[in-house]
Amino acid sequence: MTDLQSGTKPLVYAVGPLDLPEMESTATWLNSASERGAIRLACFAAAGLAVQAPPSIRDEPDLMVVLLGEPDAISPDQAEDLARLAPLAPVIVVQGAWCASMGRSRQLWPPGCLVLPDNAPRRIAMLLEQLAGSRPATPAPWLAMKDEAFLADYATTSQLADLQSVQVDLIGADRAVLSAVSDELVAAGAVCRVIRPGEPEAANARGLRLIDDGFCWRIELAGQRVLVDKLASAPSLVEQVARFAGNTNGCNTATWQGS
Repeated sequence: MTDLQSGTKPLVYAVGPLDLPEMESTATWLNSASERGAIRLACFAAAGLAVQAPPSIRDEPDLMVVLLGEPDAISPDQAEDLARLAPLAPVIVVQGAWCASMGRSRQLWPPGCLVLPDNAPRRIAMLLEQLAGSRPATPAPWLAMKDEAFLADYATTSQLADLQSVQVDLIGADRAVLSAVSDELVAAGAVCRVIRPGEPEAANARGLRLIDDGFCWRIELAGQRVLVDKLASAPSLVEQVARFAGNTNGCNTATWQGS
């Protein structure tokens, strides 16, 4: 891996089809960072090309970004080869729309590595800052679950729409995750309570309800509901709460994938 303290720019491997329309935000971020000289970028259209690259041009990457247009694009053997290629590098798996059920039907990639395309640039930038020592938090471990990755991504004090005096009840079993989200909501002006599912207050929650369903977040208000993917970052989730609190008309049973 690169000695980042020496001033050498980190090497990022992008493995997979960067030209897919849904990967545009990730491709734009990586190409822009490379053009600015912020990173050294090596692109491989397929996992096999990365593994089979000649040793003379195959340095060990500091970060590996795997792009999946479909869940079976990379076989278990190829995933193991990639892990051996860069055993110390953090891995981000950008999952396209066809991969939405991957965490439930397939266990090839640890849940903490998975990220939605629109959230990928933020996760990449955050990991690079952590590796360079400019961000104090440490990257989520390889075997992190979704909630652990969520907390590792947690960034304090988002710039959000005004939630002044909006009452929000956060309902779920993982108090650490709910507390992190509550901190973000309070920073935006909301008044929050953290409630466990079995507590009496859960049945009589006031105002807006933010419920941790395990695989997604459920936002409810006045009989209307939206779902936010569990891979959404904490600031992104709070932005959805602010949007829903400000305009619930026409949002019944909509599904938002995070921004």
